[in-house]
Amino acid sequence: PQEIVAQKFEEKNEELEIGKQIGTYYYNLNNLAMEGTKNPFVNKNIRKAFSMALDRETLVNSVTMGGQIAAEGMVPFGLHDENGKDFREENGNLINYDPEEAKVLLEKGLEEEGLKAEDLNDKVLLYNTDENHKKIAQAVQQMWKEALGVEIQLENVDFNVKMAREHAHDFEISRGGWVGDFADPMTMLEIFVTGGAMNDTGFSNPTYDEYINVAKSSGDQEVRMNAMREAEKILMEEMPLIPVYFYTQPYFVKKDVKGIYKPLIEYPVMTYAELGE
Repeated sequence: PQEIVAQKFEEKNEELEIGKQIGTYYYNLNNLAMEGTKNPFVNKNIRKAFSMALDRETLVNSVTMGGQIAAEGMVPFGLHDENGKDFREENGNLINYDPEEAKVLLEKGLEEEGLKAEDLNDKVLLYNTDENHKKIAQAVQQMWKEALGVEIQLENVDFNVKMAREHAHDFEISRGGWVGDFADPMTMLEIFVTGGAMNDTGFSNPTYDEYINVAKSSGDQEVRMNAMREAEKILMEEMPLIPVYFYTQPYFVKKDVKGIYKPLIEYPVMTYAELGE
């Protein structure tokens, strides 16, 4: 259970291993106009303000407490580029925490849309029923209130209901998460192409789509990686979603057990496990 992992992590238990994982916890923002109401998240400055107001380090250190890593983009650490270097490290931290700048961007975006800050108080963060999602949502709600003066509402529903509403773009903000299927940055970036089956944000950017097409069609790894670097920069500049943290997979191993290892995109492997002397 998350509570046990958090407690053991806090105690720096020698039996706790924080396994690597390719996955990102994020919040979808509905980028599409909504019938019957004015959707503030069609505005890039408002989207960026909401991202910039989140203190991700506090979230992973004081709320999730499972060794998660504050997000620096959509692509997590651990994936190699054409030179064998970490794609995340090479593309840099594309996410800033700056509450003061967030206020400036929010005011700019509100003016552009003809809205006031109080017009955002009835907007809803949708998440599927789960105690951990609830704790994170409550912390995020408080951060937005303190930094932006906006009190977003929370709504929890069954997972299938959440998914249906996301696919129908019947939401304003929703909890999202993605765990990669293969060890390449594409597993995290192809989601957000125009009309993508899992692109619940409705985000559409022709330049982004072109970079993804280049990365998919080229056999040259340098060309592929450069295209994906640029694509991720566009994604984080437009901010159709808000990355929160990179997943990890905590697990316990008794001190006298040897040979267990955790591949990047698999569960811990016990094929070669053995008891030590």
